[in-house]
Amino acid sequence: MSRVGPGSSVERTDDRRHGATRRRTERSDPAAGLGEADRALFCTLREWRAKRARQDGLPPYAILTNRELLDVLAKKPESVTALGHVAGIGPGKVERYGKEILARLNGRPRDPIEPRPEETGSPQESENSASAPVS
Repeated sequence: MSRVGPGSSVERTDDRRHGATRRRTERSDPAAGLGEADRALFCTLREWRAKRARQDGLPPYAILTNRELLDVLAKKPESVTALGHVAGIGPGKVERYGKEILARLNGRPRDPIEPRPEETGSPQESENSASAPVS
């Protein structure tokens, strides 16, 4: 491995098996400039994002990127409408994840991750159908 210039964040690695040179960037701490409270909130949001990504079968950045998480922390939206004004968070993300994001921003990090719409069936409907007389 050789460094590209002093202080550079890009490294070149030789992959001689495939005859290619790849570029790899060093990763910095995305929460480096945050205060203690915002850093804790950032970690809470990242943990939620990881769990949600596993549930949805997506990479975490497809839920929200680190940049979007930082923008959420900077703006601290108080409604789903305000959340929709954060760069990179469109109507689809607001609909799918808005309530969960706002719950964590408002100090309720232990709220369960909401199931996907196709997984929701009202428990009351299930109970009613089980106890309904069969004609």
